[in-house]
Amino acid sequence: MNGLTILNELSEQIAVRIRSCHEEYHPGGWSESKVHADYDLWYLLSGEVKIHTNETDHTAKAGDAVFFYPHMPYVASTGSEGCRFIFIHFDFVMGEQLNILNEYRLTGVVPGRLIAEEGLLFRLAFESFKLRKDLSAMRLKGGLLTLLAQILHCYGDQSYSGSFERAPAAGSVSRLSALQPVFSYIHQNVHRTVRIHEIAEAAGMSEKYFIAFFKQALGITPGQYMYHLKMNKARDLIYKREYSVKQIADQLGYPDAFSFSKAFKKFYKVSPSKFI
Repeated sequence: MNGLTILNELSEQIAVRIRSCHEEYHPGGWSESKVHADYDLWYLLSGEVKIHTNETDHTAKAGDAVFFYPHMPYVASTGSEGCRFIFIHFDFVMGEQLNILNEYRLTGVVPGRLIAEEGLLFRLAFESFKLRKDLSAMRLKGGLLTLLAQILHCYGDQSYSGSFERAPAAGSVSRLSALQPVFSYIHQNVHRTVRIHEIAEAAGMSEKYFIAFFKQALGITPGQYMYHLKMNKARDLIYKREYSVKQIADQLGYPDAFSFSKAFKKFYKVSPSKFI
């Protein structure tokens, strides 16, 4: 299970809130020094922009995207020619975790060749938003999510890794990496009831510390994560049309069909028998 799987498993917990989105032109010789409180993404339409951050210099060209984490200081400037770009400030929240994207090395200049199709969709969505067309705010959010998903995909297949941050120190482990044994243990035992003390042991932590660590990392509790995972599995099994409600309950560790149906209806607002 790679570190990106969790975003797919908990997609229902993800919320994207766009705070502002505009197109800007800056002439040659322009410079700014800023720190933003939220995620910030630029999509270059023309020209070049130079970014100085963490004592390193980077250049973005037309078609590239520039991705900043919250509270990341930078200096941006243009050379003799100006640049035009779309910028969008947004929150990306999973449960109560406000900075889940910080778990991945995404901040940097994303080459246009990796996001050509997604960048075009985002640009078209922005043009619609700029003209205040019907449902254009929804289109813009969809375009942003599509672009972010492609950046994450490129990070996952190692064709992209953000360069604005220094590489992690030797031996350092991110919170999601520290939880990988927990995710593996839960997946391997989805057929039964798993107790919190079991997965705390898998993480090498005390139960109390583990619960706090898990919620800080994912924005939800371990119990909520296991519930989501079981409901995802239940949905997939129902779609196969090969198992009865009783058989699915058995495969997911529920004592009987009634207990499973109750949990399923609480999650999906409809009983398993009426889901399809």
